[in-house]
Amino acid sequence: MAFIKRVGLWFYNPTIRALKDYKDVFKDIGKSAAGNPGKTVAICTVLLGGTVISTQTPDLENFRAEFIKNQNRIILVSDIVRSQKSENYINSIGKLVRQCRLGFRNFGLFSVIYEKHTDDNIREYTEIFLKPRFTEYFDRIVDIGFWGSWVEMSKAMVDYDINEAEFEVDT
Repeated sequence: MAFIKRVGLWFYNPTIRALKDYKDVFKDIGKSAAGNPGKTVAICTVLLGGTVISTQTPDLENFRAEFIKNQNRIILVSDIVRSQKSENYINSIGKLVRQCRLGFRNFGLFSVIYEKHTDDNIREYTEIFLKPRFTEYFDRIVDIGFWGSWVEMSKAMVDYDINEAEFEVDT
């Protein structure tokens, strides 16, 4: 029985102290908010906005679904009227997907899809010989996801069913 009492006190005392600390912190926040309401509203707005944006950040599954949807849209359009820009973009992503060379990073407010040097299954020399320089990182970015959509894919798929070569004038 004494052991249970000691374990209970061991758990109880730090928990009570932590709750008292949080109580003091919230009191101080309330006093600060009452003293400067404009700053409080600005901070709360930024925090709430960041939280909402981070919940809407697309992930890798969303990118793959969007890629498949756009690939199907391209396939349904005849070669004669298909936009070469859109087709080249979708084909380059398809090549990276087949080679398992797409990487994904979530930065909270936005996501980045980037091109990796090698497949995930190849681990022998990637750590030693294939570390990219800092300047190469920006060249390897394939797409940036923000607020539920992918920026580059959306730009590439604008007018995917209009062939630009049809409207070129020979002078």
